[in-house]
Amino acid sequence: GDKGDKGDAGTSCSLEEPGVGAPERAAWEVFCDGVSKGHLFDGKDGIKGDKGNDGTSCDVVEDGAYLVMKCGGVEKEKWAKALCGATAYDPADQFCVGITLYDKCGGEVYSPRSQVCYNNAVYAAFTDSRDNQKYPIITIGTQTWLAKNLNFAGTNSDLGVCYENDEANCEKYGRLYNWDTAMNDAASSSATPSGVQGVCPAGWHLPSDDEWDVLVKYVDPNWVSHTSNVSGTKLKATSGWSSGTSTNEFGFSALPGGSGSSSGNFNNVGLNGDWWSATELNASSAYYRDMYYDLSYVYRNDYNKSRLFSVRCVQDLP
Repeated sequence: GDKGDKGDAGTSCSLEEPGVGAPERAAWEVFCDGVSKGHLFDGKDGIKGDKGNDGTSCDVVEDGAYLVMKCGGVEKEKWAKALCGATAYDPADQFCVGITLYDKCGGEVYSPRSQVCYNNAVYAAFTDSRDNQKYPIITIGTQTWLAKNLNFAGTNSDLGVCYENDEANCEKYGRLYNWDTAMNDAASSSATPSGVQGVCPAGWHLPSDDEWDVLVKYVDPNWVSHTSNVSGTKLKATSGWSSGTSTNEFGFSALPGGSGSSSGNFNNVGLNGDWWSATELNASSAYYRDMYYDLSYVYRNDYNKSRLFSVRCVQDLP
């Protein structure tokens, strides 16, 4: 097709200094064909806006098994320190086996299947198959002892009694037995080992008077004639006694379970502990060992067989 007409000439524009009445901070005024078209500004910083509101301070704090974020004192979020199954826990105080939580023992993790926490210490464990009670055990020299008083009531719950007939005392101190019950009516023995299972579990026996001597002499090589003036301090648990000093150096954890009579009277729980031996003095009396809260001794005495004392068992030799 034919070419179009030539376009009109463009408008010429120029920049000039702004005249009177120009806006503040105008740097140039634009003129096109002598007509003002507007202004260009110098690009300096604008005026500062108003100060914003203060922000909220947030802190993360410990709350048991959780870490909690609080902002302005208001809880905003929390996270479990650890999970055992769906249960939150603090690994500083507890540990998880499978989906079961256990408290640490004196700050230590242990194996619940083969160990037990007792008096804030970890022990190897023995389970009495007769009632499934679990006991701490401790090896001292050549002997392995229950580190807790026996608490076997028999299949008919008729063996021994709890101090003042309170089950809580049986849980803490074990049961109290007269000598015939402790022996299960077996004959007296002074042998080492005694060979008398008595009320003890299978594979364990009631220690003879001589076996008590073996223990005391191992703990105190300077013992004289059945009595030690330091063994009590070394064998008593560090808590549970009314007062006095004890170190439980060998883990025996002796506790003051007191004693009782056949007439139903009870004496001295928290003050002294008494333990039968399998050895009789005569037809009416048998030997036992006792410890007192305020004395460092382990005494060997005899008493009427009807008296109610605690029992500790010794493991049979292989």
